[in-house]
Amino acid sequence: MTAPAPRSPALALTGLLAVTPPGWAFPTDSGSNWAKFLTPWANEISLIETTTASMINEIDPRTAAYTLPDYERVLGPDPYGRDATSLDLTTTEQAQLAWSRWTDTGGLSANDFIALAASMGVTITITTCWQTQCGQMQCGGPGLCPPPKQFTWLVTMPGTEPQAGMVTAAITAEAPSWTQPFFAYT
Repeated sequence: MTAPAPRSPALALTGLLAVTPPGWAFPTDSGSNWAKFLTPWANEISLIETTTASMINEIDPRTAAYTLPDYERVLGPDPYGRDATSLDLTTTEQAQLAWSRWTDTGGLSANDFIALAASMGVTITITTCWQTQCGQMQCGGPGLCPPPKQFTWLVTMPGTEPQAGMVTAAITAEAPSWTQPFFAYT
């Protein structure tokens, strides 16, 4: 998103003089008393437009320079510890993390959680265990898992990476209520 270029005080004054009512009481030449009266207003209009143009980037945490600390303060500490090393993160990485947390809507599919782990630098696989058939037994037969247990996820990931704990915590916290994630580390 880009804002229109701010006007200089002289251009703002020209704009104010252009909308002045016609007649001898409001002369539109730049040396008139009316123009001198409007000059402080033109200066303020120019200042407001300049400030607005510089603040348009502050709407998005990815491009925020002045309000990035405010985004981080409002979001609070990252529940998965991704900002625990905030002294090691560049400003761009901090902005990207703030944006991802600001716009995080979660997900419902295994692919959403695979993407979440990838954003933390960990490659995982998720196997959905549909336990509706076992040998000769069919769904609804005796001995099969009742329906709530059929939505079990087996999450496989490398266990040596320090991010594995963050990924485990993130998936456990964000998994849909009808799923039950189990973790296997390779």
